[in-house]
Formats: sequence, structure tokens, C-alpha cells
Amino acid sequence: KLRNCPPFEDLFTLAFSGERETAVLAACRKTKKQLEIAFERQGFQFRPSILGPAPAPVVKLNNRYRYRLMILCENRKIMRRLFSGILTCFQKDEENRGVSLFIDVNGIE
Repeated sequence: KLRNCPPFEDLFTLAFSGERETAVLAACRKTKKQLEIAFERQGFQFRPSILGPAPAPVVKLNNRYRYRLMILCENRKIMRRLFSGILTCFQKDEENRGVSLFIDVNGIE
């Protein structure tokens, strides 16, 4: 409970993967900045914690580098809407070509 981990908070994992490690890390960092800006604009009573970018437990799998961001917050409608917007913006951004993004909540690894 003190660490705000599940089941007391929810853990959203944004998993990035791609063939070029530099592109994956750049996409990860850019998305983190976008999340920080979005959290400030929303004016939350609480500040969601963003952890990362960090390598996945297995960094390279099937010739794809994998990094992730982890966000500790409550699984509310506003957060799901925000993550949906992040996914949409990520897919439309030409700089993210060759990098994929997957979002999971309370995943088990």
C-alpha cells in the first residue's frame, strides 16, 4: 500500500518495440514527455508516477529491441481516454515508423 502498487493502484505498462534500438528509445522518451505534459494539463489531484524508460526483462527478442514505461495511477475513464489519445498520436507520428506501442494494465510478467 505504501508503494502504491497493485491492487492499491493500477500499473499501466507502455511497451515499445522495434528493430532499431535508438528509434525505440527516442519514441519512449518522446511519449514520456507527452504524458508529463498531458498530466499537467489535466490538473490531477494526484501526480501519476512515470517509471522509465527501462529495458524489458528480455531486451532483444526476435531481432526487436523492447523498452517500456510504467505508470502508477488509478484505472479511471480519464486515464484510459488519455492513453487512447497517446496511442492514436503515436501511430500518426512519422518519427515512430518501425516502432510499435502496446499498452497493458496490471499485466503479469
